[in-house]
Amino acid sequence: ANQAGRRETCARVIAEAEAGRCEIVVSALTIAEVLHLKKQKEMLPREQHQTIRDFFRRSYFQVVDVNRFI
Repeated sequence: ANQAGRRETCARVIAEAEAGRCEIVVSALTIAEVLHLKKQKEMLPREQHQTIRDFFRRSYFQVVDVNRFI
């Protein structure tokens, strides 16, 4: 898949959210997938795991449950 520019796009969206101009909606399943990557043979180190969890706990994230409409 073409990943060019994806980091910059994400950085812009996060900056907009931090400024209060938008909210980021993410599924609980997405967070679980990030924390427990299938291709990774070992669990993330505790510090990295906590960093990711803290990131998704920021006030501009709205975590939603997965259902058939997502």
